[in-house]
Amino acid sequence: MYSIFKELYLDRLLKKYETVLIVSPAPPNLNYMTRNIRLQKVSVHKPDINCGIAFKSFIDPTRYMTIEELPQLIGYLKQYNYVIDYEANKLLTSHMKSNYVLSFSRGNLGSPLPLP
Repeated sequence: MYSIFKELYLDRLLKKYETVLIVSPAPPNLNYMTRNIRLQKVSVHKPDINCGIAFKSFIDPTRYMTIEELPQLIGYLKQYNYVIDYEANKLLTSHMKSNYVLSFSRGNLGSPLPLP
């Protein structure tokens, strides 16, 4: 099972804060759409982790995926046979840290993933 978390990130190029989507552990079949991220203390917000694996943005793959792209990410995961158990996510959300978004797992292997 893979979990998605949201983390506050300072985009030094745009000079603004963004909430990016981090995945843990890194799904091996999705490595073409993830990249390493280094998280630093942002103002008074200290990240729970120093580094991790972030999704690349669908809009601009040179940038990290933000929370606003979550609906597209969910659609993408479902399209390629990843399973999002909404009942389990409700339970996990009530017991996890506030930055927890959802968990997913690999479902039926019938449809191949697209090539990078």
